Amino acid sequence: MEESAKEVPAVEEAAPEPAQGPFIYYVSPSGKDENSGASLSDPWKTIDRVNQGDYQAGDQILFQGSSRFSGSLYLDSNHCHGTAEAPVTIGSYGTGRAVIASDVRNGLHLYNVGNFIVTDLYFLGTARQEDAMSLEGPNGVLLNEDGSASLENVVIQGVEVSGYGAGIVVLANAPGRYAGLRIEQVAAHDNLWAGILLFGPPPSESSEYPFVNIYVGNCQTYRNSHGSGVVVAQADWVIIERNVAYENGGRYGYPEGNPGGGSSGICAYGNRITLQHNEVYGQKGSPESPGHGEGFHVGGSNSILQYNYAHDNEGVSFLLENPPGSRNHVVRFNISENDGLKSIGRGTVTITGGDGNYQIYNNTMYADRSKGSKGPLVYVASSNDYGAGTPSRIQFWNNLWISDYPTADTGPLILVQDPENIDHLRFENNVYHDVSGRYEVWWGADRFRGILAWSQDTGQEIFGDVYVGKTMDPRLCNQGHGGILFPEPPSDLAAYRLRSDSPLIDKGQDLTSLGVDSGGQDFFGNPVPAEGGFDIGAHEHQSGEDCG
Repeated sequence: MEESAKEVPAVEEAAPEPAQGPFIYYVSPSGKDENSGASLSDPWKTIDRVNQGDYQAGDQILFQGSSRFSGSLYLDSNHCHGTAEAPVTIGSYGTGRAVIASDVRNGLHLYNVGNFIVTDLYFLGTARQEDAMSLEGPNGVLLNEDGSASLENVVIQGVEVSGYGAGIVVLANAPGRYAGLRIEQVAAHDNLWAGILLFGPPPSESSEYPFVNIYVGNCQTYRNSHGSGVVVAQADWVIIERNVAYENGGRYGYPEGNPGGGSSGICAYGNRITLQHNEVYGQKGSPESPGHGEGFHVGGSNSILQYNYAHDNEGVSFLLENPPGSRNHVVRFNISENDGLKSIGRGTVTITGGDGNYQIYNNTMYADRSKGSKGPLVYVASSNDYGAGTPSRIQFWNNLWISDYPTADTGPLILVQDPENIDHLRFENNVYHDVSGRYEVWWGADRFRGILAWSQDTGQEIFGDVYVGKTMDPRLCNQGHGGILFPEPPSDLAAYRLRSDSPLIDKGQDLTSLGVDSGGQDFFGNPVPAEGGFDIGAHEHQSGEDCG
C-alpha cells in the first residue's frame, strides 16, 4: 500500500522589524505631503504636514535651504519628545537658510517644549503695529509654557528673524521655568518691540526665577523700531556677551506690559548677571521718552558689567536702576563715547535706588558736548520709579571722565541728587578732564567749581589724608574717534588706549589692597595690574605699547 504524502505546513514570513529612529524628515517645495518625508527622494512639501508630525528623541526636521515655505510652525509637548542627550532639531539642509514666511502669524511657536534645537532658518514676517499688540505674537520664534512645566535644553542658533512684533520671545509663567536656554548667532532685526525678549514674573516666596542659566551670545539686534535689542527679565545666572545692538527704538507704542519698550541696547533684570564684550550704539528714545535709548540697563542684584563699548546713544551708557532690596553691582573696564545725546539730567553712568554696594572702577567715559550731550558724566540718586531706596557703599575708583567741549554751557561732570540719603558714597583716585576748565560738581543743593573745591568741602577724592583727585589731559591715542567697531570685537578699540607718555600709567588705586577683585584683565585683554601698578581708565598699559 502506497504511503500517503505528508502535508507540509506553510512557513509564515516574518514581519519586518519596524524602522528604528532617530529619523530625519525632509521638507522641499518639490515634495508631497503624502510622502514619508524620511529621505531626500521622498520629502514632505508643506509646513502643515510638519505640524502634524510626532517627533521622538533625536529626530530632525530639515527644510530645503534657500527655499521659501509659507505658513506658521506649531509644535507642542504632545508631539515633541526630545531628551537632553537627543533633542529634536528643526533647521535647513543643503545650501543657505530656508525661509519660513509666516505673514502676520508666529514663525515658530513651541508650547511646553524642551530639549529642542532651532537652527539655520530665516523667519520672515509682515507684522505692522496694529497686528502685534500682544507679547504672544506674531513673533518670529515664540516659546511659552502653561505654568507647570520646567523646560530645559532649548537652543536657538544661527537664526535670522525680521518683520515681527519681536524677533525671539520666551515667556514663562510661574511656577514654570526655562533652564539652560541658549541663544547664539542670531540676527533679529527690523521688528517692532524687541530683537530678543525673555520675560516672566518676578520670584516670590512660592516660586523661583522663571529663567535660570541663560546665555545670549554673538547675536545682532538692530533696527527694532519701538523697543530694545536684548531684554532678559527675571533671570538668575545670566551671561550676555559678544553681541552688537544698534539703532533700536525711536518710535512709540508697544503692548501693555512689554518690558522691551524702554529702548535699551541690552537690558537685564534679575540675579547674577554678567554683561561683557558687547557693543551698543545708535539707540534711540521715542518722541514721548527722549531720555531713553540707553546702551546698557541693569537691575536686580549681583551684576557685573565689564569690557563693554557704548557710543552715540541718545540715552545714558550704563543705567543701574534698582528697586529696594537689590545690591552688589560691579561696573569695570568699560568705554563710553558720546552717549547721552538727548538725556537731560541723567549721567553717562547713572545709579539710582537699591540697597547699595556698587563698585565702579577703571572705566573711560568721553563726551563731546558739541554733539548734543548736556547731561553729567555721573548721576547718582537714592530713589527712582521703584520708590525710595537706601543705597550705601557706592564707590568710584580709577575712572577717567572727559568732557570735550570748550564752552561754558556743559553742565556738571558729576551730579549727586541727594548725597545725604546715601551712606558711604566715595570718589577716590579718579581723573577728570574738562576742556572748558569749569569742572563743575552738583552735590545736592551745593554747586562747586573745581574738583579741589568739591573735595575740600565734602571729603571726596581723599584717601587717608591725601588729596588723590586728578585734573589733567590723559593723553589717549585718539579720543573721540572710536566709532563703530562691529564686526570687529570691542577690544580692537585703539582710540582709548593710553599713550606711552600718559600720566595715568601706574597712578591708579591699588584695588587689591581694598579687597576688590579687578577681574584679572582690562578692556583690551591685558593682565591687571601690569608690571608697575594699576593704571587709571579702561586700559592697563603694557611695557612697550604705544599707539602705533
